[in-house]
Amino acid sequence: MDSDESAMPEREIVAVTLSKDSRGRLGVKITGTPAGIYIGDFDPSGVMVVSGRLTPGDRIIAVNGRSLENVSYNTTLELIKKSPKNVQFLVSQLKASS
Repeated sequence: MDSDESAMPEREIVAVTLSKDSRGRLGVKITGTPAGIYIGDFDPSGVMVVSGRLTPGDRIIAVNGRSLENVSYNTTLELIKKSPKNVQFLVSQLKASS
């Protein structure tokens, strides 16, 4: 392995299903960049913080089985908003150290 490969952090794909609160919110901010859609900040009392499964900077790959490749930020927000109570995220995140 050359030095460039060892410098790249390992990532893993994780599926996380979360439930909306009584107001239909997940308690997280989603951010959009030209590189993709990401988990942003959390509401300190939100569902995602309690779950501990997602972290800021996780890249969202799919919502409820729908790929977010070439999908806009606004379309992603609509997908989440129109989702039933349970929303499944497929995310790419840094692999936990063992």
